[in-house]
Amino acid sequence: MNNNEFQRTENLPFEIDETKQRRKPKENNKKTSGTTVVVRILVSIVLSAFLVFTLAWTYAYTVVHGPSEAMKERFVAESSENGLTSWLPHLVLPSDEIDEILERRAD
Repeated sequence: MNNNEFQRTENLPFEIDETKQRRKPKENNKKTSGTTVVVRILVSIVLSAFLVFTLAWTYAYTVVHGPSEAMKERFVAESSENGLTSWLPHLVLPSDEIDEILERRAD
């Protein structure tokens, strides 16, 4: 008998009933309702928006409070010029500091 074959020992303290059928897995015939699908889609959208906002805030905070003042000024100036990202500096800096940076960059 080789090692790959199962060797049954006869002196077990219990009996093995090989006539029992194994338990069949449950069949899930329930269909997903439309409201469940809509709720799952909305939850996915909300979580995705939260993730994007968190990543944007983390990036802005890291750049603004990092060791480089030049990078802070460049970030504020470039993101303020673009209409799509003009809200990023306002997440981590007060408006008066943003105005000071923009005035220095204008000169």
